[in-house]
Amino acid sequence: MLNLCKYTLIAVMLLCCVLCCTNSTYAQDLEAKVMVESGGSIQFNINSMRKYNEGMALDDWTRLAISFHDNQDDDSTWKLEIKSLESSIRGDYGHDLPLEYIIIESRDGEGTNNLEAYINAGEIVLSDGWQPLVENAPQGDFSENKIYLSFRIGTGEEEEDALLGNHPDYYTVTIDLRVSEQ
Repeated sequence: MLNLCKYTLIAVMLLCCVLCCTNSTYAQDLEAKVMVESGGSIQFNINSMRKYNEGMALDDWTRLAISFHDNQDDDSTWKLEIKSLESSIRGDYGHDLPLEYIIIESRDGEGTNNLEAYINAGEIVLSDGWQPLVENAPQGDFSENKIYLSFRIGTGEEEEDALLGNHPDYYTVTIDLRVSEQ
């Protein structure tokens, strides 16, 4: 009986050693995460003549925090990309709008790393393909890397950007974000 306990104990210890070694073999050297701190839901409720004529702007609506660490390379940088998961802006009552109606702007989100130099300047027209918002940004955690996103719909100066003539509806679109090594 004592021998059986001894062999069982040795087997358990051996199993623990194998599991520990296996887990350390698969440890990730690259960690990239995006956290939505505020403004996770982007909703356009086009329900007044003013909104039809002037569009809607959701300034600094979404605040993102990015954590990126590469344990193998201290000089590694990251990029943040955005895209729509749908091919159009969906209305609750079946009326869709083209994605091109939505314009996105990004700016530094007041983390301890100033990201202005890494943010792509200008406006991005929403599409269902990946588009860069930030490129070659330095490593850091959630408190260091923050970005504000602003969204506009129907605010363009061109006539085809106007919402007038479209159906009143409660419009939504699902947006995907991806942070990866540059």
